[in-house]
Amino acid sequence: MADELPNSVRYVKNGERGNWWEAAKANGQIHAGWRNIPDALLRAGDLAAIEPLVRAEFGAKRGAAQDCKALRTLLDHPSQHVWVTFQDGCM
Repeated sequence: MADELPNSVRYVKNGERGNWWEAAKANGQIHAGWRNIPDALLRAGDLAAIEPLVRAEFGAKRGAAQDCKALRTLLDHPSQHVWVTFQDGCM
């Protein structure tokens, strides 16, 4: 079955205080990451192992649910979405 066209647009923040913006702009990429989650887990898309790490970072704060949802969106069929970012008047 052929890939379908993306069906939504998702925003990606350029890291804390935009610290990934220069690399993203220079390379035409969007950079995403979580400092408390090992890259290997992100690359493997191991949501079962990732979710407890996110919840440990945030405790009962609202951010845990938001980050878990964002990670699921990013890792589960990322080509279903058009990914955008905004910084310094650029999109």
